[in-house]
Amino acid sequence: MACGTLAVIDRGSGPGLAVRSVHTGRLQLGTSPGSVKRGIAHMTTGVEAGYRVIKALLDIGMTLEEGVQLPVRMKIILDGVSVAREFKPQFICEGDEGRYAKAVYDVRPVAASRLQERPRHRLVVLYDASRRVSLDEAGLLVVYDVPEAWSSYVYMAGVVPVRPNEEVILTAKLPETRQNPKIVYASLVLPSRFSEVEVRVGGTVRLVSGVVGPVLVEAPARVRGDQLRVSVDYRSLARPVYPRIAFVTGLSIIESVAPAARLAVEVDRVDVEDGRVRLALKITNSGLVKPEKVMVVASALGIPLKRLEVDPVDPGSESSVDLSLDMARLPASAGRIVVRVVWNNYGRVFFEEVEVDV
Repeated sequence: MACGTLAVIDRGSGPGLAVRSVHTGRLQLGTSPGSVKRGIAHMTTGVEAGYRVIKALLDIGMTLEEGVQLPVRMKIILDGVSVAREFKPQFICEGDEGRYAKAVYDVRPVAASRLQERPRHRLVVLYDASRRVSLDEAGLLVVYDVPEAWSSYVYMAGVVPVRPNEEVILTAKLPETRQNPKIVYASLVLPSRFSEVEVRVGGTVRLVSGVVGPVLVEAPARVRGDQLRVSVDYRSLARPVYPRIAFVTGLSIIESVAPAARLAVEVDRVDVEDGRVRLALKITNSGLVKPEKVMVVASALGIPLKRLEVDPVDPGSESSVDLSLDMARLPASAGRIVVRVVWNNYGRVFFEEVEVDV
């Protein structure tokens, strides 16, 4: 079992859509007071049902109380399918509150059919021993067989201790790049609210403070080339707090391109009568695919007036939507309505809006 390193668990490039989802939240497990025997974590890939799973990796991070023997006997269940009957970490380090351990499982052989049935997934951990463990984080990396999609990714896991006023520099290399924007996912565990971590990647800075326990930092990286440098700078604030160790427990970088719907909204007709405004809208899809979910949201002066889910529009088609809005409760100065069309493709949210003077 390694300590002080992030290892490359998997990397790849080619057809398909790579998606990363991480659940964070400390939950004490066991039979001692204040603990529960059943821990649940939810992860959302955002990819709707029907796409074949090419690859699926599950990672779990736990803090182990002193005296907990390895491997830890417990049941790990993903979407109703048994993944393992013990927690056998590949990475473990000593910390201030016990040992932090990380394990990675290849779940495609047992859970591929469940992962492609729904966009939201549930991990259940059953543990009934007296020595406490805490379920801190759970993450999925899934590659779906999405037509005309392409992805390049690197997936790293481990446990790297970081002490106050110390900077750790991590590097990761994508197997291939097409110079598209990249998303970086960094998993951290912070020991105190009176500490802060600055994560820097490709000119993007994310500052995390006021948090204790696991946290996920997600940041875009507009860096040319296939190698990224991620810097994690951990320091204690000016508080009388005993210095504690933080951990970096995961790093993933994904560059992906996927066909998407491209919606536009036009106003065909506006009728005003007795304090109500009726709008006749036309929504056109000039993209390559059908959106998975479409919402129409109308507001004035920042006040929501109506929220309506409408049928997705096929590529190259259009649809009509009628909205009836009550303007009576708004001030007379509310002479402009903003209509926004929001849609979803493979877990990504897009929107277009139009302003209407009434």
